[in-house]
Amino acid sequence: MAIKIGTSSVQGVYVGADEAVKVYLGDTEVYPTTPSPPTPPPTGLTVFTTSGEIEIPEGITTLEYLVIGAGGGGGSTYAPAYLCENRSGSGGGGGWVSGVTTNIVAGTYQVIVGSGGTGSSGDGILATNGGNSSFSGITAIGGGHGANGKYLTLIDGTAGGNGGGGSSSGGFSTPSVFKCNNTRFAQGGSGVAGQGVNAATIIGGGSGDVGVTFIAGWLGKNGKNSDITGSVVQYSMGGAYPTGYGDNPYSHAANTGGGGYGNRTVDVVGTRTGGNGQAGIVVIKYY
Repeated sequence: MAIKIGTSSVQGVYVGADEAVKVYLGDTEVYPTTPSPPTPPPTGLTVFTTSGEIEIPEGITTLEYLVIGAGGGGGSTYAPAYLCENRSGSGGGGGWVSGVTTNIVAGTYQVIVGSGGTGSSGDGILATNGGNSSFSGITAIGGGHGANGKYLTLIDGTAGGNGGGGSSSGGFSTPSVFKCNNTRFAQGGSGVAGQGVNAATIIGGGSGDVGVTFIAGWLGKNGKNSDITGSVVQYSMGGAYPTGYGDNPYSHAANTGGGGYGNRTVDVVGTRTGGNGQAGIVVIKYY
């Protein structure tokens, strides 16, 4: 409680020439007035799984961000004959951009979350790249699409698209032991500098982790872990080649930026579709 004269607080109480140590009103101490503690800066954590906007308040001293592009779609496969094995490429994981800044301007910011690339639905139809995600001029590139796998003598499968995590590699055909006359590979796409690695030479999609060593192989590149949300989550994984056969390709978890899986035809004549890439995500934490 403060002592006031009108609307103005009393700055000092004196007895003669000496300032009073304490003044009581009944049992309540009214002087000196205890100053209010300083107001702490606002804090916040916002996770965007779809596009939107965020209001950054005044008084923020630190802002952390994680921006993940969407994964590319996986390629489809086509087999002209039973046991003519073909394998399609998987999509690349979305690009990864993260950081901390102290150069913060309060205001409203647009946030874009990229949509996952669509898997190829059949022969001659390419999968699509994943969409870009962005916040305040920071952009994570979507992963490249996977290549279709189709057996045609001396013709490669379609090349994978480029993207943040690199695309998957191209179509694959088995040797003549499986009633095919040739083994062919298409070239995988390249990752965007600073956001991802190249795709594997054979099937697996590249990831958004620039620290992953390039290895040719069947599996998609591992992504990268982040705990910005309070839980450890892996993002930006390259699509992998499924070990079994099926009309419904495997996929990564939603909003991880994972690339869509490729597929395989060996037990059917005809087409098997590619898996869809997963949407990206934007996470903003301030304090």
